Amino acid sequence: MNLSKYVGIPYAEHGRGRLGCDCWGLVTYAYKEEFGISLPSYDAYYDDPENQTHIDDAFDIEEKSWQKVDKPVLGDVVLLKLRGVLVHVGIIIDSTRMLHVMKGKHTIIESYTSLKYTRRIKGFYRYAK
Repeated sequence: MNLSKYVGIPYAEHGRGRLGCDCWGLVTYAYKEEFGISLPSYDAYYDDPENQTHIDDAFDIEEKSWQKVDKPVLGDVVLLKLRGVLVHVGIIIDSTRMLHVMKGKHTIIESYTSLKYTRRIKGFYRYAK
C-alpha cells in the first residue's frame, strides 16, 4: 500500500474522493480504495466541519468496529483532539508519520510525533470489523 499517492488532494468540506476530502473523507476514500472497506460517512454528525464536536459522538457509536492499538502500523488511524474534543483524524504511514488534510490545505504527510500533535493524540485505532 502506497498512501503517498493521496498527497495533494485538496480540502473540501464533506469531500469523499480524489477531487476533495475533509479529514474523515480522506480516511473513507483511502479505506475504500486500498482495502475495499466502505466506512460510514458521518456527514450527519457534523453540519459544519468547523464545529466537529460531534465526531466524538460518531466515533463512540462506531468504536466497536475499531480496536485500540499501542503501536500503529501502516493504515491504522490516529485520532487527535483539541481541548479534550476529538476534532481530527489521520492515516498512519509509518512509526512517526501520518497522511491527513486540514481546512484550506491539501493532503500532506506529516509527523504525528512532533510537538504540534503529540499532546493531541487520543489514540491509534485499527479497523477490526
